[in-house]
Amino acid sequence: MPLVRAFEQLWNSDASQPDVFAFVRQHGVTQSDQLLVIVLADQQRHWLTDKPLKVEDYLNGLPDLSTNDELVLELTANELQCRRSGETWPSIDEYVSRFPAHSDRLQR
Repeated sequence: MPLVRAFEQLWNSDASQPDVFAFVRQHGVTQSDQLLVIVLADQQRHWLTDKPLKVEDYLNGLPDLSTNDELVLELTANELQCRRSGETWPSIDEYVSRFPAHSDRLQR
């Protein structure tokens, strides 16, 4: 079973929200594509709760993510999409101010 499925099962069956950081460490997830899929799944689920995690939370909890600009942009775009699917409608300016190193690509 792919790890993302195992992680999603935790979301579906656990009384409490699974800890993505502990899950990644426990399973030794190091491949960036596998890590991204797990984190995106967690991010989407968290934005459906009253305790969402921001991109910065993932970058702090999984520092390897911050070394890959593409992963940071994927997480940022996913957060923006999750928020727009919910009750908030964030502006791109918010993301540019949070991630100035990626401002050009975010504005595109």
